[in-house]
Amino acid sequence: MATLRFTGKWIEPIRAGVKTQTLRRQLPSTVIMADRVNALNGYRKGGRPFAELEVMSIDRVRVSELTAEDAGREGLDSLAELLEVLEALYPGAGALMRVRFRVV
Repeated sequence: MATLRFTGKWIEPIRAGVKTQTLRRQLPSTVIMADRVNALNGYRKGGRPFAELEVMSIDRVRVSELTAEDAGREGLDSLAELLEVLEALYPGAGALMRVRFRVV
């Protein structure tokens, strides 16, 4: 089964259905729409699964096209906060892969 990795601070928001989207520079080729993936805690080899997710959609989105709705799906309070986080993670990124999911 394919995997998506998250830092520990996102475990509870994902399990609670608050965080239902992730933005990534690139995705593993094994992550496809309508598939199920394991959500893993941590970015190191051997991270533990904490949820099974169904991938609802995958699309490429320009950072300039992101909305407050995207911020909410990310579990954040505002578009400004989302843009700040993205600049720290992916400096200068013009576009990212947007993955929407639900906990199975």
